[in-house]
Amino acid sequence: MQGYKTIELDGIHAVIIHKGKVLILKRINIPLFIINPGKWSLVSGARKKGESHLDAAYREIKEETGIEPNELTLLKGNIMMYARDAKKAIRWKNRLFIFCSKKGFAKLNIENRSSRWITLDEFAQNPDISEIMEGVPGILKLVKASAKNCKRSSCIVLN
Repeated sequence: MQGYKTIELDGIHAVIIHKGKVLILKRINIPLFIINPGKWSLVSGARKKGESHLDAAYREIKEETGIEPNELTLLKGNIMMYARDAKKAIRWKNRLFIFCSKKGFAKLNIENRSSRWITLDEFAQNPDISEIMEGVPGILKLVKASAKNCKRSSCIVLN
């Protein structure tokens, strides 16, 4: 994409689905501290040295939402993506994971000021999420297919 600097950020984004809805988080508005300040986002973060991308996803989910790994089922994962930070005009390579959560609420950490469980239509139409997920071809199709397996309280893993 012309005009953007590609940064090799070694991190993750996680889509969390519960009973057919997707969790989004409203970032705090401190531009030097956080990526996409003041915007709606998904769980995201950097991978620590020696940590797998999947372990980073589980850690970031627990840190940002309080949802424990044993309350999650991995549906799809390790999908290469490009994410964009509209405020900083950069984009970076990252990995995307999609999880089903047995838990329908989130306990937020300092990075986020609120959360919402939104419908798939709201997810598709949210401009903040669209900016972030621009580099994931077919993300909505993947999320919709995954959500079908999360409408019940127990999760079924896709093959």
